[in-house]
Amino acid sequence: MGKIKIKDINLLLLILLPLTFIVSPYSHSFMVIVILVWINNNNLRLRDFLYLKKVSASIVLLSVLIGTLLALMNFFDHFYFRFTIETIGKSKMSLSLSNIWFLFTFCIFKPFIEELFFRGFLYNFYKKKGILIALIISSVLFSVLHFDLYRIIIIFIIGVFLVLLYEITECFWISVLVHGSINAIHTLLVVQPVARYMKVLLYWMQGDNVLLFRLKLLPVSIVLFILVILVMILIMSISKNNIFQEKKFKLVNKNEASH
Repeated sequence: MGKIKIKDINLLLLILLPLTFIVSPYSHSFMVIVILVWINNNNLRLRDFLYLKKVSASIVLLSVLIGTLLALMNFFDHFYFRFTIETIGKSKMSLSLSNIWFLFTFCIFKPFIEELFFRGFLYNFYKKKGILIALIISSVLFSVLHFDLYRIIIIFIIGVFLVLLYEITECFWISVLVHGSINAIHTLLVVQPVARYMKVLLYWMQGDNVLLFRLKLLPVSIVLFILVILVMILIMSISKNNIFQEKKFKLVNKNEASH
């Protein structure tokens, strides 16, 4: 099968554009429009700015594991600042049309559009300045454009790991999968019946001291963070793509630069 041509990408994005106005009238529509303008101005094809490498089943499973760990980090992060335990479990999981539509938009559609914009466009746009700079800029904008001051740090961390997965696996669909997994698992944790068990755990950790409860959450988050790093290293080993090598960051040796 040949490469997808510019008109085919435009057609795909133009089809997505009306849907973004229904799902998210402002931010996601803006993202699609920016990408459309960018690929038109640069006469790009899909494979010109996206990694689309095939990956093994083991990498897919380990990526879902990373999504699960990041979702747990995201879940516990809520209780550092504003959420109370009583706020979770207010809704039940059902197969109603509204819930199916929510799951589609929150776990499939939005992750796809956001990955196309933040990893596909922004990260690759700044990548000519080096992977590290592109990683930081795209992750900062990923956190800021979620417009959630309380979660800005955890969203930045998630953005960093999504970039690393995208670069290590060289597969755009892995970052989409992980992003969607984070949203799906977080949703699962806050609705019944799973929320019932999470509340039991949280109340047990809280005891009679809310401040101490928040301090207890810190080592939990640290352990989850370390586990994510370990799984990421395992994926890098399986992929045989060490992006932390000097050549990947396009660093220039001072002696070489002087010649």
